[in-house]
Amino acid sequence: MDHRITIRRLTVGGNEFNEPLDTWADVATIYARKQEMTGAESVRSDEVTGTLAARFRIRQSSVAATITASDRVLFEGRDFNIVGIKRIGSRWIDLDVVQRVGINTPQYIVTIQGDRIVTVSGAPLVTAR
Repeated sequence: MDHRITIRRLTVGGNEFNEPLDTWADVATIYARKQEMTGAESVRSDEVTGTLAARFRIRQSSVAATITASDRVLFEGRDFNIVGIKRIGSRWIDLDVVQRVGINTPQYIVTIQGDRIVTVSGAPLVTAR
């Protein structure tokens, strides 16, 4: 158990306009042993995407018993989705997790004044006449 992971759970709240607002709340930070698993890479519409996969083994506890596939694992600043939970005897739980990442994903910053677009950084601005 040489890594620290944080278990996160989706919470539904509201903003000042009473609109639904989903946020991820930290449930617990626990020790885990990390095992790398195979990842994948694909190209779609000129965008390279990858999948990072790992397994975290954690000690059974009252908090660990509440973990579900709808929770997330935060590790080294990255959120991983839980795709598998396996109980190993009475002492351990394996969490299989994945993170999908985009490489070379274009980023655009749009500046709007009134009802018109003024600038778009990262892409050519095309105007209609």
